[in-house]
Amino acid sequence: MGETIKIHPLTRIEGHGELKLYLNGDGDVADAEFKIIGPVRGFEIFLRGQPAEEVPRLATRICGFCYTAHMIAAAKAVEDAWDIEPPEDAVKLRELLLHANNINSHALHYVMLAAPDFLCPDHGKGGLVDLVKVDRELVDAGINLRHVGQRITEIAGGRPIHPVTALPGGVTKVLKDEEIEDIEKLLKNSWDSLGVIKDRAWTILDRSRELAGTFEDIESHFLYTKQGKRLALYDGDLILQHREGGAQTIEPRDYSERLRKRVVGHSYVAQPYLEGMDPHDCVRVGPLARINGAPRDHDMMRDFTKAFGRPAQNAFAYNIARAIEMEESIRAMQEIIEGGIGTHTRDAVKPKAGTGFAFVEAPRGLLFHRYTTTGDGKVTDAKIVTPTEQNQLPIEKSARAIAKRYINSASPKGNRSERLNRVEMIVRAYDPCITCALKVIKLKDEKEVVM
Repeated sequence: MGETIKIHPLTRIEGHGELKLYLNGDGDVADAEFKIIGPVRGFEIFLRGQPAEEVPRLATRICGFCYTAHMIAAAKAVEDAWDIEPPEDAVKLRELLLHANNINSHALHYVMLAAPDFLCPDHGKGGLVDLVKVDRELVDAGINLRHVGQRITEIAGGRPIHPVTALPGGVTKVLKDEEIEDIEKLLKNSWDSLGVIKDRAWTILDRSRELAGTFEDIESHFLYTKQGKRLALYDGDLILQHREGGAQTIEPRDYSERLRKRVVGHSYVAQPYLEGMDPHDCVRVGPLARINGAPRDHDMMRDFTKAFGRPAQNAFAYNIARAIEMEESIRAMQEIIEGGIGTHTRDAVKPKAGTGFAFVEAPRGLLFHRYTTTGDGKVTDAKIVTPTEQNQLPIEKSARAIAKRYINSASPKGNRSERLNRVEMIVRAYDPCITCALKVIKLKDEKEVVM
């Protein structure tokens, strides 16, 4: 008779979830289940019937962390349905907002949620309270970078949380000279804090590599927007990087038409996959995917590659990828501001019947919105696929891999609570955003949801 071990609640993640480990009669790990728990959130349902111009301002309420990404993905999807190209100045403001959201979210996770695992005694069981005691400088740096991200969001987005300025046809904001000066000062003042982040990154990298060396993590495919010299969050081709090597470009319409969801009995969230691929095959998204696909070359990237290889497959590399992206988002915002943002930020639009698709890179990975509208601009169908939905299966498989190292009968003996904390650390590395993932789905059968 086997044993079931339940880690509940999972700590230092957004939302409520649990992890179940199933042991066989020999005391070895046979399987793992990542269960996403929460009340029904019907945002795909309540968006139906709404004027499409209001959808971005509603979609921003989906999450308290990924608000900007949802707002902008919604605006882009409606624009695609209505054959609209927003003005260049609007695109610059949207990019600025996405990078501000990125450093805010990454600073929160990297410092407050993940860093205690590597910098505190007992792998940070006391969380942020322990980290304040051992490294107040890092905590202050994280708080400052969050302030930078939220303040820039407030300036360009109208609110520090749940911004409201993006809509079909552009944005409602024109930056004033004094607001541009404020953003320049915020970015200039962020470098000292970033220096602290980078200094601790090498310690976390060494300890991540040491921990990663104790077990064999999964090998997956990766999905991300094509990366260039600058971190690309707003636009670009969709790239599927294969674990066997090589990559292919996937068109947005092809992605939308091939998208399926496998319903699992242990979670409130279905697991997405692309038709033509094995539903049980892992495709990861997020900063690890983006870094794996980035051609950029600088000090942290070189150390990352040396430690984990490229493409990096170990989930603990997610933490270092976030540190790299914080620097890249700050540089990207500086380039946008230095390049100038004009006053042509919005064009008049005319609704039409159609279906539109859009991607942006949220902090946790690729975010997909699709809307169908009537001729008078009402939404008749809404579909959203979030990063945590896509990472749900990889989280399970990574958890099972590390559990086999620390929980199996032949594993090193010791305090079981400590060994289970190692397993929990791998879930935290993905930074799941459970609020985004919880949605209402209509089942056509017990195994598959056709998007």
